[in-house]
Order: sequence, then structure tokens, then C-alpha cells
Amino acid sequence: MATCQKCGGYLDPTARFCNVCGSPAVPGSTSRKSKTVSVLLAVFLFYWTWVYTYKRDGWKFWLAFVLSGLPILIATVFLVFYVSDVAWLPDQLLIGLSYGLPMAFWLLAIIDTLRKNQQWYDNY
Repeated sequence: MATCQKCGGYLDPTARFCNVCGSPAVPGSTSRKSKTVSVLLAVFLFYWTWVYTYKRDGWKFWLAFVLSGLPILIATVFLVFYVSDVAWLPDQLLIGLSYGLPMAFWLLAIIDTLRKNQQWYDNY
């Protein structure tokens, strides 16, 4: 008789899910991911592709989300409180960070999804 790989409970041969813990009876049978979908998400939705593989890449999503939004928040606060006669360098620096960090994470997401092979997604 087969046993669940997560909890060790006994499985019915025709069961798709474990009756004890609810995990899939056959690993990867219900959560197959596609590399093509992941690459398309990376190209069009930037770092949001890591939501597609959140179990393993959730930390990458949150890191990119926070670090990409931080310069925009700083720029907004900076512009609200110091609207008049601000030095040229901080404006350019904030604009560079506001565009540069999201672009860097966009390229990182594309590279990250391209370097993983299809087997990584099949075993997800």
C-alpha cells in the first residue's frame, strides 16, 4: 500500500490527495509549472513572475517589491517636502533609482527564469 510523502499516512491506490494532510498523492501532479509561462511573465510583468513559483521564489518577489517601491516612496516624500530649489544631484539620483532598481529586477527575473531548465518546473 502506498504512503503519503508528506505525512506518511496510507493512501488508497486511486486517491489523488492524501486523506490525512490533503497533499497531492503523486508529487507534482497538480502543480506542474511551465518555463514558457514563467518567461512570458518575467518579460511582461517583471518580478511578478516569482508569484508563479511562490513556494520557492517568494523571497525574491518580496525583496524586489520592497526595493523597487522604496525609491518611489522616497522620491514622493522628497518632492512633497522639498518642492522648491532642490539640488540637481538628489533629483537625478532619485529618478535613477526609481527607474534603475525596477529595471534591474526585471532583468534579474528574466535571467533567473531563463537559467532554470524545464525539469526544475516539472519537479516544482
